[in-house]
Amino acid sequence: MTAAAVFDPRKVDAYATHLAKVNTVKDVIATEDICNQQGAILIPKGATISAKATEKIIRFKLIRPLHDTVSIDGEIGSNELYNAIMALIKRTPDLLSLHTQCNLDAIIKQRCQFYQKFSVLKQKLTVLSMQMTKTFENALLSSWLCTLIGLRMKLSEDDLNALFLAALTHDFGMLHIDPEILNKKGELSPEEWRQIHAHVVIGKTILEEIPGLPKATSKAVLEHHERCDGTGYPTQKDGESLGLLGQIIAMTDSVIAIYSTRFVKERRSLLEIVPILQVNNEAHFYKTYDTIITILRNSNLPKSKGLSAEKIPPLIQKFANDGQFMNAQLALVSDVIDTLDHDAKNRKLTALHNVLGLINKVVNGSGILGDSYHRWIDQVRDEELEFAYREIEDSTLMLKELQFHLKRLTRMLHLYAKRKDTDNSTQITIMQSLKKLSQLTQASRAQHDSDEKAYAL
Repeated sequence: MTAAAVFDPRKVDAYATHLAKVNTVKDVIATEDICNQQGAILIPKGATISAKATEKIIRFKLIRPLHDTVSIDGEIGSNELYNAIMALIKRTPDLLSLHTQCNLDAIIKQRCQFYQKFSVLKQKLTVLSMQMTKTFENALLSSWLCTLIGLRMKLSEDDLNALFLAALTHDFGMLHIDPEILNKKGELSPEEWRQIHAHVVIGKTILEEIPGLPKATSKAVLEHHERCDGTGYPTQKDGESLGLLGQIIAMTDSVIAIYSTRFVKERRSLLEIVPILQVNNEAHFYKTYDTIITILRNSNLPKSKGLSAEKIPPLIQKFANDGQFMNAQLALVSDVIDTLDHDAKNRKLTALHNVLGLINKVVNGSGILGDSYHRWIDQVRDEELEFAYREIEDSTLMLKELQFHLKRLTRMLHLYAKRKDTDNSTQITIMQSLKKLSQLTQASRAQHDSDEKAYAL
């Protein structure tokens, strides 16, 4: 996959619409005449980038990328960036404790000062903050955590700067993707998933054209969804082909997403993310995994209080139901993937086998889907064995992560079936299995809703 085949920064796309919406709050001004490829002026210098103005350019390819020809009044500079990061850190005691213990304040300020040099980054981060608030917040937290990990790894000053900027900008490509796809409710089509996957190539293409920006930054952005076991995208590279910085972002992005979307709501300690990291330890560089585990275990962060005793029986019932459904789903997926011959030259096929292998390794190693484990948790419930309640909660976290990987594997299967080079009989076999899986998932969802209601009572 080449960047040119996916994204041309001179072609007007969703970013123009985002700028027009920002313009309703902050002035977005053309800093020069905005011209099409033939040199005709579409928007004159000094004009605002309004919705009406974007209609004039949306059909055209420009002489220069739009982000090089506009400026936003009140863009996020170094001070604003530092304050925004600290506001998020102070919102959660765990992160603030780590920040203080590790003396990160001056280090983060230095990284923000380096960011100040790049006007395109300031512009796009400002747009991201107003148009995709959650993505913006995750980018800030990711840049903070990447800096902490980079320090513990004793990265050079240049690598720390490159890593901070890559973490901050790793989802800039999302600003150029149709918002209807990003905000779509329900399942995405294979083509829609391909467009979302393209955000890494879009981001890399934008960043590599910025004068003075570290080359390692654009490479890390391109690779932040790759995985060491070859199960990532866009190219299914394996560990030997990947750079360290992109893999630091890969792990921190997952940690921040889980912590901000689940743990904060459930009042869990960041320390409790360790079981989830253990599920994914082979997907990331061991050095990265070991560093964050060491940081957490040496942090003196308190564990959460845990669930009250009356919450445990419904949690165990939910765990049993989810485990039963996952066993059935895993059997279906395993059957279809086992029919696909291994081909080392076919990276997408290899990725399917590798994700299935990861799931099976964790399932077999932990035993959490086995009959003996389920007999044991029944005993915990019936005899009210309070000493084991924490393990039940940890096992639930592990099961949720396995469910995530199974869902990812299902999506990868769907994409593989829709490939032009996949033969017809294989397509039919996969789609028949996916249909059965969908029916099973619907039944699982109905049971899940019932369990959630019981759990909330």
